[in-house]
Amino acid sequence: MTNRQLIIKITLWLLAGSIVLGVLFSYYLKSVALKNLAGNDAKKTSEFVFEIMNTKMQEGWGKEDLNKIMQRMNTLHDGLVIKSYRSALVSEMLGESHIATKNVKDDSNIQRAMSGEEVLVTEDEKFVRYLYPMRVQESCITCHYNSRVGDINGVLDIYLPVKDINIPLHTMVTYFILFLVLFLIVVFIIFYFILENKIINPLVRFTSKMQNISEHKNLNKRIAMNSSVSEITHIATVFNGLLDEIKYYYNKMIAQFYLDALTSLPNLLALKRDLEATETPTLILFNIDNFRGINDFYGHEVGDHILVELGRRIENCHKDSDKIYRLGSDEFICLSEKPFDIFRLMETLTKLNNRPYMYKNSEILLTLTCGVCEDRENIIEKAVAALNSAKKSNKPFEIYSHHLESKEDFEQNILWTARLKEALDEKRLVTYYQPILAVGLDHAQKFETLIRLVGRDGEVYSPHYFMDVAKHSKLYFRITQTVFKQAFEYFRDKEYEFSVNISIDDILDEQTRDYMISQLQNFPEPQRVIFEILETEEISEFDVMNNFVQEIREIGARVAIDDFGSGYSNYSYIIKLHADFLKIDSSLIKDIDTNKDSEIVVESIIMSAKKLGIKTIAEFIHSEEVMQKVKSMGVDFIQGYHIGKPEKEAL
Repeated sequence: MTNRQLIIKITLWLLAGSIVLGVLFSYYLKSVALKNLAGNDAKKTSEFVFEIMNTKMQEGWGKEDLNKIMQRMNTLHDGLVIKSYRSALVSEMLGESHIATKNVKDDSNIQRAMSGEEVLVTEDEKFVRYLYPMRVQESCITCHYNSRVGDINGVLDIYLPVKDINIPLHTMVTYFILFLVLFLIVVFIIFYFILENKIINPLVRFTSKMQNISEHKNLNKRIAMNSSVSEITHIATVFNGLLDEIKYYYNKMIAQFYLDALTSLPNLLALKRDLEATETPTLILFNIDNFRGINDFYGHEVGDHILVELGRRIENCHKDSDKIYRLGSDEFICLSEKPFDIFRLMETLTKLNNRPYMYKNSEILLTLTCGVCEDRENIIEKAVAALNSAKKSNKPFEIYSHHLESKEDFEQNILWTARLKEALDEKRLVTYYQPILAVGLDHAQKFETLIRLVGRDGEVYSPHYFMDVAKHSKLYFRITQTVFKQAFEYFRDKEYEFSVNISIDDILDEQTRDYMISQLQNFPEPQRVIFEILETEEISEFDVMNNFVQEIREIGARVAIDDFGSGYSNYSYIIKLHADFLKIDSSLIKDIDTNKDSEIVVESIIMSAKKLGIKTIAEFIHSEEVMQKVKSMGVDFIQGYHIGKPEKEAL
């Protein structure tokens, strides 16, 4: 039933119960009236008659006179009958009729009264019979010389009609209040009992079960509610349905968390998870040779198509128990529990290298290089080392062995990983700020945020020492969050514009991406924030980055392409990203005053940027000659040690 039906049902039950209680109370009140009220009324009448008789006898009235008085009293009210019976002592003196004597002997009630007991009897709930024993008083002894004070001289037998009983007003009010109070108590007890068992207890149990599910994070548990109230069972059904949806989307989110967005293959996180469950792993790391050139020539759309198709082809070559993962960029990994088979790898490379990739009307050929490792400890890093060795020696693949990397390099990586973790835990990663000067001004209005690691001895280390290590560990994204937290706090109450550096890895990582968006949304003046995206990164998943850029631009931030000229120099995605600034790579600026080729390239970049409405920033300004040269070429902003070094304070 519903709550409404339950309330109606309770109301009807209480109404029926009140009627029953009212009837029962009326019978009870009538019984009380017959026993107490009628008895009191009859007793008063008896006492009144006795006093009249006693008074008249003292005045000398005889038996006949008293009988007349009794007869007149019997006519006062319809149904009122008053009789008197003499005791044995009185009968000795005055005599008694045969009929009266027989009545005394045959009526046990009269005999009880003769023994001194006041007797109240109800007959068919219509009459009340009260027998009043008349006791000898001091004044009676004059005539009744054979009696003593306290003896019973006779009995007054009174029949009183129930309808003539008078109930005092205060008695009626008292009984009514008593009934009302008792009735309300009973009603509220019943009402509370029903609500407690039908609604409150089920809801308490439901809440307790919800709390248990929440505390134990058990999405597989369901709530069963046995209740006659349909809303409560419906709440449980809806809650269980909500748990099913949460579980579905949670599993979907977890699945996506371990999937590469472009190829839908498992990603690096999935690989690390599966490695923990693999006793004897073998890793084969696939890398596309000169993928950057392919992306430059054909564009990122073709590059994405090749990556998706390559992932599918590698999967087809390993259809058994092997698992294929995409690490990012143009790297794929095969995880196998079988020992390494060199002939199988050669067969796989032959299939992958000899079959061209078709995109629209273009036929694209590519080659792969592989790094192989069967050593469980640091297996991914060692597969990378084997891959790098294969590329350096121009081999199709290389199997990892300890001679591929020096013990010193390996120990340095371990050392800096530990140092970086300690610095993060002890908050010794701090931000520095380098001024960016607008040409024509003598003081900076913009600053670039840079990260430094401060050793326990106070020595300051640049990212050159630890950034590569961070990217191969789980610490890289913590560095990004540290930079954002410190920079946004530092510039919150200042008027300067400031930039923060991000990579495509930051954008692809959902947690880091959400953190950056949150920091920007909570910043009072997001128009003062500039996101510097590294142009040297291979932006294979352009759509993800483009969506991110659109989102931060809608909030108010601006975008700069960092190190422009060192990588793709792809103007097509620069235009699509609607970049606000281009930071010309330091390799083109450092000797621009003496290198004609660098001058031609930079001049072309500045000219193109001006036509596109994009501001240019020349970094690595290390001398007066270089500064004057880029100023004369029309650059908008300059940055470098000649302008100002990175400092802990923006000055």
